[in-house]
Amino acid sequence: MSDPSKPDRDLAKAHPLIRERWAILGGHLFARGLPTMIWECYRSDERQAWLYGQGRTPDELQAVGLDPALARPGLKVTNASSAKLSAH
Repeated sequence: MSDPSKPDRDLAKAHPLIRERWAILGGHLFARGLPTMIWECYRSDERQAWLYGQGRTPDELQAVGLDPALARPGLKVTNASSAKLSAH
């Protein structure tokens, strides 16, 4: 099991259309002096739940069926409690 606090940057796990278009777009951006990276290629349900826990209370997490231990301070970064509810 991977660390849910770390984004998965393995381009092989990205949607085939993203891989195809990134090969073109990334080259164009770099050629124009705009080096860019893809921050996250695949988001597991475990990672999505970890992200959802930020800025929420244990009671809020329990209400949507998530482990209350995932609650932590900070700004909310997502409204989707599951990777199945958010296209990434």
